[in-house]
Formats: sequence, C-alpha cells, structure tokens
Amino acid sequence: MRTKKKVFKTMLTFVMAMLMTLAMGMTALAAGPHTLTIKPAADGETHEYTVYKVFSGDTSTITVGGSTKKVLSNIKWANGVDKTALINELKTVTFGVSVGFTDAMCASEDATAAAAEFEKLVSEADKALLASVIAKHTVTSAGTLSGTNAAPATIATLEDGYYFVKETTASLSGSAYSRFMLTLVDESTIDAKSVVPSVEKKINESGSMVDANTAGIGDIVNYVVTSAVPDTTGYNKYFFEFTDTLSAGLSYENDMKIYINGTELTDTTKFKITQTTSGADTVIKVLIYDMTPYTAGDSVKLEYSAKVNSGVDLTINGNPNKVSLKYSNNPSYTYTGDPDTEPGGETPEDKVVTYSTTLEIRKTDETGNKLTGAFFKVEKYNGSSWEEILAETEVDSEGKIVLKGLGEGQYRITETKAPTGYNKITTPITLTIGKVMNSTDTTKLDKWTYTQDTHTNAVTEAETGANPVVGITTVANKQGITLPSTGGIGTTIFYVVGGILVVAAAILLITRKRMASEE
Repeated sequence: MRTKKKVFKTMLTFVMAMLMTLAMGMTALAAGPHTLTIKPAADGETHEYTVYKVFSGDTSTITVGGSTKKVLSNIKWANGVDKTALINELKTVTFGVSVGFTDAMCASEDATAAAAEFEKLVSEADKALLASVIAKHTVTSAGTLSGTNAAPATIATLEDGYYFVKETTASLSGSAYSRFMLTLVDESTIDAKSVVPSVEKKINESGSMVDANTAGIGDIVNYVVTSAVPDTTGYNKYFFEFTDTLSAGLSYENDMKIYINGTELTDTTKFKITQTTSGADTVIKVLIYDMTPYTAGDSVKLEYSAKVNSGVDLTINGNPNKVSLKYSNNPSYTYTGDPDTEPGGETPEDKVVTYSTTLEIRKTDETGNKLTGAFFKVEKYNGSSWEEILAETEVDSEGKIVLKGLGEGQYRITETKAPTGYNKITTPITLTIGKVMNSTDTTKLDKWTYTQDTHTNAVTEAETGANPVVGITTVANKQGITLPSTGGIGTTIFYVVGGILVVAAAILLITRKRMASEE
C-alpha cells in the first residue's frame, strides 16, 4: 500500500513538473482588446485599412527548441467568412507547396484543419495567393485604421484571432496600395508592403549616359529610358505605361525598341506603342500590358531617337524630353491591362534637355561699318574631316549671315568672296563652341562659350544679356589700295597747241582787216 502511494506521489510530482515546464514554455495572452499597428510606406500619403477576422481563438507565444513563435489554439471560423466558397476556391489554386483543402473543412469544427494548411504557406508568393482568395470571401469588418509612415495607423479593439487586412484608401495617384496582409493579433505591428516603381531617362552621348547635350539641326539624339520589373506578388495583372513627351524642336524617328532583361520584346500582343500630339509636343506612349510573367528586379529598357528640327528652341531654355511611368497600384483590383480606366499610380517626370545655339557672321570694314556683297561658307569638324554645313552664301542687307541650330564643336568659317573694292581674308576663321553646365542641376545650361583662334581680320564674342546664347563673329575687310600712277603727255599738248593756233589765226585775221580798211 505504501508502495502504491509512493508511486502515485512520484507520478503526481512528474505530472506537476511537466505542467510547470509547459507553463514556462507557453505564455497565454489576454483575449483582448489588443492593438494592431500598421506602418505604411514612406510616401507622404495617408493610408486607410480595413481589418477582417478570419479565425477566432486563443493567441499565445510558445518556446520550441529555444525559439519563440506565436500560435493560435481553439480555432473557429469567424463570423462573415464564407468558408465553403473559400475552401472550394483554395482547392483550385496552385501553391508553391503541397496543401490539401477538403470539403470537411467547411464545417466549423474543422477550422483547425484549414488553419493547419494555411500554416504551410510560408513564401511571400503563396501568402499573397492565400490573401487574395480570403479577400473574396471575408466580408465582416472588425474595424478601420488610418495613418502615415510618420504617424502609423492603429486600432485598439481587436480580440485574439487571425486577421486579414486590406488597404481601402480612396485613391493613390503617386504611390501604391499595400498588399493584402495576414496576421495573428496580440499586440502586433506590421510594415505595410507596397510596390512603387521608378523610371529614369538619359541621353546616350557616344556611349556616355548624360542628362543634357547639345546638337544642331539635323542631328540625331539617342534616348534611353530604364526601369525594373516590379514585385507583382498579389496582382492578377500589372500594366506598365511609359509616357514620353518630346518638345517641338525634336522629331521622333519611329524606332522604339523595348528590352526586358536584355531581350527585345517583339510580340505585339504584349505591348502597344502610340503617338499623338499635344500642342506642339509629340507624346509617345509605350504600354506593356502585363508585367507578372517577368522576374522582379529584371531590367526594363526603352531605346529610341529623335532628330533636331527647325523648330528647335535656341534660347537657354533648351529642348526638354520628359518621361513618366504609370503602373498598376492596387493588388485588390482585378486588372485587364487598361491604364486609361483602371487604377494606377504615376512616377514623377524625369527629363533630359538638348540645347542648340545661334552663330552670327557680321561683315564690316576696318572702322566697323557694315558691308554687303561678301560670301562665306561654314564647315564643322566631324572628328576626322571638315563637313560643310553652310554652302557659299551672301551676307544679307545688314551684312549678316545667321546660322541657327548649332551644337558644341569646332567650326571653320571661310570668306569665299569679298565686297567690291575690298580685300578677301585669305585665312579661314576657326571657332570652337562649348558649354558651361550648372554645378547642381545636371540638366541646366548656364552659358555657351565661343573661342576663336587668333585672326587678324576677325573676332568672336558672346552676346550679353538675360539670354546669352548667340555667338557673334565680326569679319572686317580692308579696302583695296589706291596706287600712284605715271604716264606720257598724251594728246593734251595737241589740244593746247591747237587752241593757241586758233587764237593766233583769229588775231591775224582781225589785224589784216584793219590794215585793209586803213588803205
């Protein structure tokens, strides 16, 4: 008998020890109310969220193998969940792991079995798929919360359970909605995940990617637009639409190419390119219907070119080319790929600028008086030889030739014919046009520079004033020289002698008549 009592005491002590051990490994939390905090993306927008309860139960934190985790026990379906429709749709979803949803899970007592299958979905992609299905079949709100990154959203009225959170902000134009969120609630904090792509534009200047360049009329400017495939987890489709605006001085060459991860996109069922006008500007839109088939982080690149035309802006304002990107931004929306009617965010514009300048050739005499009748031709050095950009041309009635639309480079001005009575300059004028960019804004031109070689008959200077973009080359000519001349007496002497003889003859005749009358 004593032995049985001893055994009983030993077993009781063991059981108590086990219970104490379990108690030490499990921390039961109060049933509520609990506070859920959501920290939105740092985009300056106010985000609003709605919370829905999926499972009720008891939330606890347990220690297993030295690590802790949050668990839910005594699980039941929450009110407002259409568990039959939810389980039936989950049967049709292909997850990254093997899961088994059954008809029996639709009964309230089998909520634990469904939750056990939920637990297997640990990848971000699988959790996003699960959340997208739950979103369709959970309709009873447990409350709303709103906030910003600086002042996170909070709700302090939640009981223990497993919750689905959906962003329900009215509109977001420059940001993206958070993905669906799933969480066990005790005192919980969530960093909301949203995807906001970016876009960048550059000019490809002989292999260097720059924010500004110079070019002349007829020159080709090559553009490169870059972005990246976003993380499209949770979206059924995800459109990408680039809007590229060329100012009036740039003519699109209709040579757009699209590359994803270095491979050109040529299947026209996957993209669309449209060209319209807006005032004097040309607007090119490149729409990629769906980015979900591509790998997040892969490069997206557009390449195309434009020609500088006669409408080029020759002022210091330059000729901008701007791009922005519109993108799907609401994972709870079912997209078809139409950015004109479906919700989307839009990036800030990124721009590059092409500048062009004017050169005036002015013809004067040595004292600065304008001259007409002179002819000039102008050439530009292309890196290996001189290329004619202005054929032999006469100055106008003001003694000027105006060359509009020149970029940086080395130019050669040759006088081919001088005004009548003046000497032609025999040595061409070599002029280098350069630029000075702003030290902080890489798209802004501060001024042009005009550097001329030493030349006896010419001088180049920059125009002064609020918009100094004109270089002036004044070419002075010297008059032809009037030389002293010598020569014979010629016929003049005969005219003089003849005159004397005529006078003498007249005198003789008069004298004879007087003498005759006296006789």
